[in-house]
Amino acid sequence: MDLLPEDAISQLEAFLKDKSYVFDNIKEQNRQRHFFNQPAVLLAYFLAERMPAQTEEIWPIDSDDLAKVFSDLGKRYGG
Repeated sequence: MDLLPEDAISQLEAFLKDKSYVFDNIKEQNRQRHFFNQPAVLLAYFLAERMPAQTEEIWPIDSDDLAKVFSDLGKRYGG
């Protein structure tokens, strides 16, 4: 399953410009949750926004962390 488009970098940049609040949310969590100190957290936000069902199904991180990512984006996480 291809989760990333060919132009993933430009799409990720556009996503982060559009959802600039993501950086503040990451900063708020980085002392409480180890995952929010990892670069992969940006990918988790991007994929949760772009394809939430697939991300929830195959993302290999703690479900509490992924639920926080979904919540920050205003999306429902089934866990």
